[in-house]
Amino acid sequence: MLSQEDQGFKINILTHNIWLTNTSTFMPPNKIERTKSFLSYLIDKKKNNKPVFDIVLLQEVFEFGNVGWLGFDNSSKELILKFVKEQNELTDNFKSLRYVAESDKPKPMCQDSGLMILSTYPIIKRVNYIFSNYSLVEFVNAKGVLYSVIDLQNDNGDVLHVFDTHFDAHNPSNKILQIKELTNFMKEMLFNSISSNIKVIVTGDFNIDSKSKEDNLYSELLNNLNTILSKEDINFVDVFGNDTSTHVETHRNMCLDHIFITEKTLKQCPLPESNKAYGIIEWKCIENTKDPVSDHLGIHVCLSTQK
Repeated sequence: MLSQEDQGFKINILTHNIWLTNTSTFMPPNKIERTKSFLSYLIDKKKNNKPVFDIVLLQEVFEFGNVGWLGFDNSSKELILKFVKEQNELTDNFKSLRYVAESDKPKPMCQDSGLMILSTYPIIKRVNYIFSNYSLVEFVNAKGVLYSVIDLQNDNGDVLHVFDTHFDAHNPSNKILQIKELTNFMKEMLFNSISSNIKVIVTGDFNIDSKSKEDNLYSELLNNLNTILSKEDINFVDVFGNDTSTHVETHRNMCLDHIFITEKTLKQCPLPESNKAYGIIEWKCIENTKDPVSDHLGIHVCLSTQK
């Protein structure tokens, strides 16, 4: 799965909103079954349970801040953490998804950010930022950004700066404010690390439809991202490409989920199973193959670090 060939050190990345909220007006069904199925897809049983991905970036893995008997079942998140613990117990003969970064604990009677990062490589820093601008209906959700620094342990001593985010699902004006909050937070986190060789991924459920012709939110997002590393002449690019008309629908008829990477320091590699620049994840439950694992599609990319 991992190699250090001429084109660089390869990393398989998955981002996925897995629909484990507790406070929706329509409560997501079969959360335990869907979580178990999702976790089963992360390892290759034909290859001695080796991980399919090196880094997994999740949204909507919500934990609710229960108070006494008032609250919700958090067992889906607990299943994921149990999976990480089991990965820790595996032999060191190959890398496993043994490292995890979680959102900060939720406030009473509220949800946390619902963000989580699993990695086969050590996570050496973790910061959870909560948006201060949000729609009233989002008050119970601590949506924001989960930042992690991941030590790739390669010959070049590379680290990967990862920002996993989930935006407001309702008010466009709040999304604009959250774009500014995201970029300001990124500038703060990256201030002491900026160089011509910096490697950054920004991903998640932005709730911004890049295929929409009714607003310019996607352009606003990309333009703001490209102010962060402008002094090093490094731009961010969407793994779906520059032509938004070709972007894939990841939720209903919209393209809300994205992976942005630093153009000069990370390169997309063709996926071996399809020879395409990215893969779309549309998993079904193992026991009931009619049910999808999530209401969102996941995105898989293979990236190489540029020497």
